[in-house]
Amino acid sequence: MNTDNCQAISESVKDLKPNGKVTVTTYQDGKVVIGVLPQEARTPKCRFLSDGSVLNIETGEVTTYEPSEFRSLNSITRSLRDCRKRCFNNFQWHPLMTKDIDGEGYSNMVHLVLTLEPLSDNIKWVQREWCKFLDRAKYSNLFGAKFEYCYVIHPHDKVTDDEKVYWHIHALLFYEGKPPELGRFAIQSKWGHGVADIIIPESKEHTEKTIGYVTSSKPFANLASEGLLKIPRRVQVARTSLALENPVKESIFKSEAEEKYGVSDGDFIDCGAGSMDYKVATARQTSAQLEQSRREYRAKKAVERNAKAEAKVQAKREIVKAKTEQADTAQVIAVVRTKPRLQQQTLLLLRHILFWLRQLLLL
Repeated sequence: MNTDNCQAISESVKDLKPNGKVTVTTYQDGKVVIGVLPQEARTPKCRFLSDGSVLNIETGEVTTYEPSEFRSLNSITRSLRDCRKRCFNNFQWHPLMTKDIDGEGYSNMVHLVLTLEPLSDNIKWVQREWCKFLDRAKYSNLFGAKFEYCYVIHPHDKVTDDEKVYWHIHALLFYEGKPPELGRFAIQSKWGHGVADIIIPESKEHTEKTIGYVTSSKPFANLASEGLLKIPRRVQVARTSLALENPVKESIFKSEAEEKYGVSDGDFIDCGAGSMDYKVATARQTSAQLEQSRREYRAKKAVERNAKAEAKVQAKREIVKAKTEQADTAQVIAVVRTKPRLQQQTLLLLRHILFWLRQLLLL
């Protein structure tokens, strides 16, 4: 990184007062990332008025808000950033603990690339075909054991002379342990639109670079600079399965972050393409602090899981209670309805008895 960027970033961090807030994001592996919004992002430039118009705070100009039919670059960048955080929080590298092999292991992630032949510039159709393929893969157990996923619809690097943008799909598959052996030709046959490529990360750094490449917003920024970013609003360019957990995120004071994690203004660096709205610093931690962060993360997740489980149990109890009350009410109604019938039957029986007693007396 050049010195100018470091100086500008350092100044933007110094602009934040000691009682200002910073975001602390804790990942499953104990890594802690501290983020600070730059000065220009902390002050709002526009404000929505009650009549639907927009007030520019700097100039005082009032304009009519007209939503675009296409997604903005900021919207796509936010989606990609959310996917990136979830992927980094859920990927694991398992080293092989043997004397003969040093530094080797396996990742719980598989990188899948799906291309289209012939090429297609209809991103809506591409998304629909991916959803259909995912349903077929789950139904036929194509990807083996239970898995979670993150997919991103990527544009091709080169734009054709007719200025059409063609698309392909990157998918990251996450497993609880070692991924199963996937058949390339079986996946390609199920996909049915082109070539399928399977990439197995060879190291922890390879896994991290793969996640960074797949969730990068640089290709979309290049399209926006050329005026070719025309993605409909309802198209989900990037998405993850719901079971991929977000890292634990909290907001604390800057002074508290400096004291707890030992970071200073000079530690805040530019985190790269696709995340330019945050200045990020990785906290320096000892092994004991790292283990403590992991324990705190697991404790927070355990509390969340217990709260969700307790809420589910309580909801089931309410349902059972409501059904029981309905059954009791129905039983009472049935008893009330049967009482007149019993009375009528008893009267008829008494009449028959009196009739036969009279007959006997007459005899």
